[in-house]
Amino acid sequence: MLKHLIVHNYAIIEHLELEFAPGLNTITGETGAGKSILLGALGLILGNRADSKVLYDEAQKCYVEAIFDVSSFDLSDLYTELDLEVQSELTIRREISVQGKSRAFIEDSPVNLEILRKFARRLIDLHEQFDTLDIQEPAFQLLAIDAIAGNQELLRGYSKIYEDWTKAKKCLRDLEDAAKQGNKEQDFNQYLWKELDEANLVAGEQEEMEKEYEILSHASEIQEKLNQVLSIANDSEYSIQSQLKELMLALRDAAQYDSNLQATQERLTEIMIEFKDSIDDVQRSNDQVEMDPERLEQLQDRLQLIYKLQKKHQVLTVDELVTIRENLNDSLQTVLHLETDIANAKERVIDCENELLQIATALHNKRIATIPKISDNIHAGLAELAMPYAQLSIELEQKENFTPTGNDQIKVLFAANKGSKLNLIKEVASGGELSRLALCFQSAIAGALALPTLIFDEIDSGVSGDVADKMGIILKKLSLNHQVLAITHSPQIAARGSSHFFVSKEVIGPKTYTRVKLLQATERVDAIAVMLSTNPPSSTAIEHARELMNSN
Repeated sequence: MLKHLIVHNYAIIEHLELEFAPGLNTITGETGAGKSILLGALGLILGNRADSKVLYDEAQKCYVEAIFDVSSFDLSDLYTELDLEVQSELTIRREISVQGKSRAFIEDSPVNLEILRKFARRLIDLHEQFDTLDIQEPAFQLLAIDAIAGNQELLRGYSKIYEDWTKAKKCLRDLEDAAKQGNKEQDFNQYLWKELDEANLVAGEQEEMEKEYEILSHASEIQEKLNQVLSIANDSEYSIQSQLKELMLALRDAAQYDSNLQATQERLTEIMIEFKDSIDDVQRSNDQVEMDPERLEQLQDRLQLIYKLQKKHQVLTVDELVTIRENLNDSLQTVLHLETDIANAKERVIDCENELLQIATALHNKRIATIPKISDNIHAGLAELAMPYAQLSIELEQKENFTPTGNDQIKVLFAANKGSKLNLIKEVASGGELSRLALCFQSAIAGALALPTLIFDEIDSGVSGDVADKMGIILKKLSLNHQVLAITHSPQIAARGSSHFFVSKEVIGPKTYTRVKLLQATERVDAIAVMLSTNPPSSTAIEHARELMNSN
């Protein structure tokens, strides 16, 4: 149960600390004083999203801290998940920074919102002011039946298969789309691949061929220049080689008389040797120059093919063309394999559907078996709430399509008065009737779930007098097995509380402050008397308030 709550810097709450008791805790006060703001703060503990707009003082962070007594509830699986030691008390804290960033802690260990919600769902069930509308919705109606039927384990298994089925259907759709698109493109891709494959492209060949083509296409010019070099070097009376020889002989003769010229002579000898080697290289190159028009034409054709393919595919190298050829081949192979993949995907979808149908049928059977019990409980509850002739009919029909909760289509029909025609709740129930129906449904659900704390926000909307008193009795019964927090405008319900908190607002200077006080016995009488009449209350109202208190 919720033992202690601290709310700091939230909405119009500057700071407050509350101690809650077991049993029925009622919360009353003026409209707009901040009763529902308390639930907003608790919503942070439950994992609701928030931002810096909730800050009372924008210069300070907001935090909400709740301490729960969990000694009677087994949360060992959640403690193990967080690697925490199991204790009798559990502290949850939520902080909102001035920048709007949120942090959550369980026993001082930081957790994400998903983990926080997982814990919170096991600790608190919050029925807010407009949750009465849920009883008109098929999703809520199935939730109620499943809670009472104990279908949680079946639903967990179903949800897992449903997720697999959803993924399998998406995979099948994607494969079929790919096949459809692939078939459209296959002929063109086959043509492109064949063209590249027949080209027999080899990485790096373009550069070698371009070099060879450059030489062959200028063979005559190369040979002409090489012959010119050879002629200047060797073939005339005044060739460079003959002149170098004369230089060397002259220098040798001079070196006989001047030893300092010996080194110069040696260098000149080296130059002559290097020059001769170079001319020999030129001669070899000249001998290798070929006039090969046929080879030149082959190179030209090959390079033109490569340039054409590069232009078509908008690339600059043969390596890139090779990559495109491989990718096209992969695409073609993928299309060929898609038929097998599609067949496998269809088989997976069918397998999932068979499993879903099996679990959905088990869910349907358990729901059908539970309906009489639910109907009896709600009829009994409505009779307690001054609707003895109210009728409720719950119809379930299995459909072919699967939903996240099975394949049942639910229809809940209601008639408030004897002889009235049964019809959908949203078409025939008034506000007060919705409130009573909601309480009956929620009481039935609460009796089936091991939840420490139940919170009701204005469940008495649209009812008063004797009906409100009977609502108080039902809430009191619920509080025998659960801690109940009830925000109420009804004096009859407020009088049933084991503890009574009064919420007020105080204006000091430019700011409004929310105050919450645990009322003592005499203060409770006065507060309930005000709810019955005016402020200050009449003596008759005070006497009536005492009677309500004494009847508790």
